[in-house]
Amino acid sequence: MASNYEELYLLKISGAGEKLWERKFASPGNHYCYGAAVIEAQDGGYVTAGYSDFSPQGFNVKVDAAGNTVWIKNNYILCEQGEGIVQTTDLGFAVSGEGYIEKFDLSGILQWQKYYQDYDTMAYTCSIITTADSGYLIAESMNETAAKYDFCAIKADASGNCVWAKTWDISGTDAGDYVYSCMQDTNGNFVLAGSSGMDVAVLKISSSGVEIWKKIYAGGLTQGGMATHVMASPDNNYVITGTTSSGGGFADYFIMEINALTGDKIW
Repeated sequence: MASNYEELYLLKISGAGEKLWERKFASPGNHYCYGAAVIEAQDGGYVTAGYSDFSPQGFNVKVDAAGNTVWIKNNYILCEQGEGIVQTTDLGFAVSGEGYIEKFDLSGILQWQKYYQDYDTMAYTCSIITTADSGYLIAESMNETAAKYDFCAIKADASGNCVWAKTWDISGTDAGDYVYSCMQDTNGNFVLAGSSGMDVAVLKISSSGVEIWKKIYAGGLTQGGMATHVMASPDNNYVITGTTSSGGGFADYFIMEINALTGDKIW
C-alpha cells in the first residue's frame, strides 16, 4: 500500500513476489489521500486506514479478495487520520489515531468514537490490537515534554472506555523512544516494540500495564535499527523484525528471537 498526490495505491503480490492485482483509490474531489495501514479481513478482503485532506479527514477503503471495491468511507469524526486498524470480534473494524479510537461496523458505518484527552499531545499511533477481554490496546509514541518521545499504551474496554493509560521512558536519557508494534501473548501480557535513540527497543508489561522488563538491543545486527513488528514464536518466545543500518549504507532487514521471560536475545 502506498500513496501519490491524489490516490491511495493498493497492491497484492503472491508468495513468490508476483503481482496479482493493483488498485488506485481517490478521495472525494480528488483530494490528497494517504494510506497508513492495511489488514486482511475475515472474509478474505482487505481494509485500509488512512486520511485525506478532504474534511472529515479519515479515509477507509474495503475491497474483496480480488481487489474489487466494496466501499469507500471518508467519515472519521474525531480521528484526524487513521494510523492503525484491526478487525473486531463482531467483524467490524476499529481505527486508532492520535489518542483516539473509532469503531465501525462491517459496512464502514461509524458506531462510536473515543478521545483520550491526556494522551493525544504530539502522539503517533502505530498499532492497535484487540485484547483477550474483547477490548483494545493502542500503542503510540507520545511527546510528554518538548525534549523527547516515550512509549505509550492505552488499554480500553470493548466500548472504548479507558481502563488504564501509561507511558515509559525506555532509555532514561534524551534519546527518543518510538513504538511501532504491539501484541498480547498467551499469558495476557503485552509486548511493545520500537526504537530508542538509534537502537531496537522492546518493552513487556502486564495486562494491567505494570512493567515486567524493557530492553535496548545495541550493537550487532540491530544497531541503528528499529523494530517494526513483534509476534509470538512457536516456542512461546517473541520474534522481532525490523530495519537496521548496521551494515552501513542503505537500511537492511533483520529478524531476531528473544526470550519471553527475560527479553534476552536467543538469536
